[in-house]
Amino acid sequence: MYIFDSSAIAILLKRLKDKSIEVLGGEAILDITRYELGNALWKECTLKKLINPEEVADKTRKV
Repeated sequence: MYIFDSSAIAILLKRLKDKSIEVLGGEAILDITRYELGNALWKECTLKKLINPEEVADKTRKV
């Protein structure tokens, strides 16, 4: 079992898209990782305009 931090998960979400869920399945994360990942997705959407709010909601639900 591996422990993934938010930066590793963010990279997987960008590069592997839907396949990232398969890679992360059954692995561990820290409690704070969900919040940090939400912050990273918010920045991608709000500040950088790289993804839309629907993508943020979808990715947040999957993690």
